[in-house]
Amino acid sequence: MVAVPRNQQVGLGVATARIDTLAGQAPDETWKRLSAGSGSKGSRLYGWAMAGLPDVDDTGRSRWVLIRRSITDPGELAFYLCAGPAGTTNTALVRVAGAAGRSRNASSRPELKPASTTTRSAVTRPGTATSP
Repeated sequence: MVAVPRNQQVGLGVATARIDTLAGQAPDETWKRLSAGSGSKGSRLYGWAMAGLPDVDDTGRSRWVLIRRSITDPGELAFYLCAGPAGTTNTALVRVAGAAGRSRNASSRPELKPASTTTRSAVTRPGTATSP
């Protein structure tokens, strides 16, 4: 599974389409409200839609587009390209997306910096100091 931008082109056999165009064409009944796991404020509920893509080879693996939609702001979307064993459920894909989101958020926490810094000056002879 890999997160992709909204303008990602997706192969549909003989044609391609932008992933956000596919999201806009998803019928209402496609969207399922599922939890992406527990967060600091409780269950992370989103609307999720999954669509199968044409298989690229005969290995038995399937490919999907997975789209996450905010419940409070339906215009807030996230897009994923997925591959896995045939028969993988949208619940399983959502669980993987949720785990990936937790690790991505953990690694992007801001670094703690000291509240104040000091600078020190050294006495130099004329012509020997460097300028900033």
